[in-house]
Amino acid sequence: MLGHMSTSPHIVVTLHCAGGLRSQVFTRLADALPVESMSSGFSELVLVLPLSALSTVREFADQVARVRDSDSTYQHLQIGISHGILPDPLPYPMPQEHPVVIEAFKAGLSPAGYSEELYAIEHDVA
Repeated sequence: MLGHMSTSPHIVVTLHCAGGLRSQVFTRLADALPVESMSSGFSELVLVLPLSALSTVREFADQVARVRDSDSTYQHLQIGISHGILPDPLPYPMPQEHPVVIEAFKAGLSPAGYSEELYAIEHDVA
C-alpha cells in the first residue's frame, strides 16, 4: 500500500444500559476481540474494531444478546452496531459524539438493529 491512509473503515459496537452495565462481563467478552479503540462509562461501552473482524463482532453481539436474554438486569440493554470511516490514527478513548458512534447507538434502539446492521455490513464488504 502506498502513502498514508488517513481514514479507514471500521465497525463500531455500542452497548448501552440505562441502569448501568454494573458488571465486568461485557468488558471481559470484549477483551477477546481485536479492539482498536474503545471508551467505557457507567452505562455504555463503545468498541471500535477493524472491518475484517466482522465474524468476531457477530459472535460478540450474539453472546451479549444471550446475556441480555438470560439476565433480567440487562433486559433493556441496547446492542448497537454501525460501520464507517474513522480517523487514522483512531482517537482513544473513542469520542461518543463521532457520527459512526452515534449511528451505532441509534441502531441499538431497535432490538433487531444490530443483526440488520451486521447483514448490511456483510453485503457492503462482499
